[in-house]
Amino acid sequence: MRWSTACWEPTLVKQREDSLKVEIWSDVVCPWCHIGKRRFEEALSRFPHRDQVVVEWKSFELDPGSKSSSATEPSDASGYARRLASKYSTSQAEGEKMLASMTAAAAVEGLDFRFDRAVVANTFDAHQVIHLAAEHGIQDEVKERLLRAYFSEGEAVGDRGVLVRLAAEAGLDADEVRSALVEQRFASAVRADEAEATALGIRGVPFFVIDRSYGMSGAQPAEQLLEVLQRAWTEKYPLTFVGSAGDSAVCGPEAARSETAEHFRHRSSPAADRTTERTTPARLTASRPADRAPTTVLDGGRPQRR
Repeated sequence: MRWSTACWEPTLVKQREDSLKVEIWSDVVCPWCHIGKRRFEEALSRFPHRDQVVVEWKSFELDPGSKSSSATEPSDASGYARRLASKYSTSQAEGEKMLASMTAAAAVEGLDFRFDRAVVANTFDAHQVIHLAAEHGIQDEVKERLLRAYFSEGEAVGDRGVLVRLAAEAGLDADEVRSALVEQRFASAVRADEAEATALGIRGVPFFVIDRSYGMSGAQPAEQLLEVLQRAWTEKYPLTFVGSAGDSAVCGPEAARSETAEHFRHRSSPAADRTTERTTPARLTASRPADRAPTTVLDGGRPQRR
């Protein structure tokens, strides 16, 4: 299957010409999305061109039909385990084991998951707030605040009053957030993200699309995410060598040893400085059109051609 770009439109996330764009579909109530965010951040911190990576968070609702609990409703310590058991047709005891495993995986990434505090939330409004944050250049900050609020603090992220407060804590204007939610200003943007996910064949999150060339499903280890970043960068900006392979104006352990003396004798002449042909630095050139659809999906680090 070849991925289509029919649903794609330019977004408000600005991108430099010499950059790599990473689009991440996720939900604020998805535990693997929070873990995946940390692993991606670790990979990005080790990527030499991290300052040239543009990240855009895309909307994906795990349970579009869920009904949000309000901030005033009492928490249900075993509710998450029951819902998980129901979803996977297993026992509550097995659900508890799954949560324990997930909590341990989160702890490795420095996250404190408190499923006993989790409040049921429909995330449609939360995704609208994240789109508003993109307009102000603080999308990642708002995304992070909502994830922490849900998984660690027991906040009702489906409650509009809570959303306004959390967004303001992350740097947005409370009145603007409140107005945007009342008007449902970004409802169409959320639906567009979800339609695009369907068109791209995304069925679970987190899902990373790197420069419209590679797709990676799941919260993969930082090493694999870093490998894909490096691969995408190298393919987009390959080194182009200028000059012949036999140039003598180089230093090397063996190959150029016999030519070193001649090189320095040659460079000692002022005339040589004026006449020696200079080679330009290796230049970086784009290798594919910017709008090319992703052709490789990485599942567990294994490439799958689309």
